[in-house]
Amino acid sequence: MPARLGSSRFPGKPLIPIAGIPLVVRAARCAQAARCFSRVLVACEDEAIAATCRTWGIEALVTPPFPTGTDRVAWAAGQIGSEWVVNLQGDEPVFPLRILTEIVRLLPSAPEALWTCAEAAPPSSADLTDPDIVKICLKALDRDTSCATDFHRDLPPDLVPTARVHVGLYAGRREVLERFAGLPQPPSEQERRIEPLRALANGIEVRALVRNMPRVAVDRPEHVAQVEAALQQED
Repeated sequence: MPARLGSSRFPGKPLIPIAGIPLVVRAARCAQAARCFSRVLVACEDEAIAATCRTWGIEALVTPPFPTGTDRVAWAAGQIGSEWVVNLQGDEPVFPLRILTEIVRLLPSAPEALWTCAEAAPPSSADLTDPDIVKICLKALDRDTSCATDFHRDLPPDLVPTARVHVGLYAGRREVLERFAGLPQPPSEQERRIEPLRALANGIEVRALVRNMPRVAVDRPEHVAQVEAALQQED
């Protein structure tokens, strides 16, 4: 799972306390709680993040600088020799555990694909106009999964019927992630700041697990209170 200290929208975000525990530590504990991974590792550029994780008993690896979290995770997976990788974002402290378990189950069904997730319900009008929320355009494959055809922040009106809210989890074989990391960023990725567009531009299939997945990611400071409220409901 990747983490960066210098978030442009929320400086210092990975170490912000969430009910007394650093955000990145809560995200790592979420992955551990799913009990479907043989190893949970925080891949980060900052020694401060790594040191904090280790203090809380979370394994961490400091990486060179990379343009995206998937590039960073691909490098880390190569360092530790993982065959399969699930890249849970470091700002997802209450990610649904059943989704993590299901994505692990589905990975071998399409081993050459890059996997991600999408919300099953159509995006709200607020979602459609929020540039912080990435929209994924889908073509259904079966009852479990769909194939991504495009990603947007500012969604063209003609694509609204095929769009869902993208959930920024990525997964796949290490070889797929390493192939992705070895490719140049296309103009679409650079302009929209959406990394799976690199996969689509280079013929890598992007599959999405489409589910109802209530979740609260920490993108901005005001989301901290929402996450703490969600944690209280779990208790």
